[in-house]
Amino acid sequence: MRAPSPSFKSELAAYRKWLDSHRECFENWEHDLALQVLARWQRRAEDGPKETDDAWIKIKSTMVPADLYTAGEFIALVLERRVHVEALKTNVLLKEPYDEAEFQRFLKQHLEIGGDDASFARAAHDRRLRRALRNLLFSRDGKTAARERFMADFCNKFTEVCGQPHYEIVAYLTVIAFDIEVTAEAVRLGVRRDAKRRREVLQLFAKKLTPP
Repeated sequence: MRAPSPSFKSELAAYRKWLDSHRECFENWEHDLALQVLARWQRRAEDGPKETDDAWIKIKSTMVPADLYTAGEFIALVLERRVHVEALKTNVLLKEPYDEAEFQRFLKQHLEIGGDDASFARAAHDRRLRRALRNLLFSRDGKTAARERFMADFCNKFTEVCGQPHYEIVAYLTVIAFDIEVTAEAVRLGVRRDAKRRREVLQLFAKKLTPP
């Protein structure tokens, strides 16, 4: 007689125990953020264990192959993507978005200190490239940027491994990851905006951002 499969709630507890015992593997902010997400996930599982288990069962039933991710690996994937978009927000969104006035100051500074034309051309290109990268990775609204990137990443991942975007499950994961209420319809709209931004920026790369 087979033993019953562990609940997703117990898998969350096991992963939290592992995370606590491997703190040295992470930056402090990464560990703290992961713990915050896990704590919300565990509270959600306490309040609605069937909702949590059903979400995982639905993923497993549509995943190809069905054992592509264990529950622990899926928990790790969610935490990794949450940490990833937070790092992108810090390193791309919040760092010096390009504008013409700023670029003119940069030009003036370069002319004052000197420098060869090739190095200046590369630096100027990099600054414009940062703006394009910012728009490619994120929405122009900094308040929703990381969240929309997280939603798009998971819809794309589910489409890849499950054959469907699982908007309802992505909404559920977004609530856990960001501690904010999100509907499946909001996920659909966010993914469409993300796809539109990507097309626009790829066109910009093709037309205007040929490196010197």
